[in-house]
Amino acid sequence: MLPKTEEEAKKRFVDALTGFLRLSAMIAAAGILIQSNKAPASRIHSPAPREAAYIMPQKAFKTRAPIVKAGFVSSLRYSPAKVYPAHSGVQTGCFRRPLWQLLGVIQHHYRQPVVITSGYRGVAHNARAGGVRGSTHTYCAAADIKINGVNKYSLANFVRALPQRGGVGIYCHNAVHVDTGTPRDWNWCGTKTRKKRR
Repeated sequence: MLPKTEEEAKKRFVDALTGFLRLSAMIAAAGILIQSNKAPASRIHSPAPREAAYIMPQKAFKTRAPIVKAGFVSSLRYSPAKVYPAHSGVQTGCFRRPLWQLLGVIQHHYRQPVVITSGYRGVAHNARAGGVRGSTHTYCAAADIKINGVNKYSLANFVRALPQRGGVGIYCHNAVHVDTGTPRDWNWCGTKTRKKRR
């Protein structure tokens, strides 16, 4: 049955893409498990030095993520095409698959590069940036993004309609915060009574 409206068509597309990404993640996880079962015990518990920096804690939101420089091929194995940091100081190496998938859905929808202006931030860096204590940026589960030619309000509204979204915030400097935490929304533009950045 064909969709009757453009909104219905968009919803069907997003649902289909989300299902495909979840299935791909399950297939990839199954492949990793099979390879791990075939590998010698010493290899399972002793990863190669190049991969060691990217082993993430099991309780992701209770342990700080390590600082990992963007640009390593192994750290970006889940990174979608045309999603990249604005400069070398933006930390994306510790992003987990759900965040990369969310960014991939956004990029696929707009067919434009997604530029990450802020990724992982340590506690001190987060405080300097005006972030709240316990920000999802400090757990490497958030990204501030922008897309050239796309209005920040339109971008935020699209992300807020996605089923896998977490927090979505709008800033006055044209960046939109997206994360994979608890769904919530805010607008912040640096006033004296500001609500701090997540």
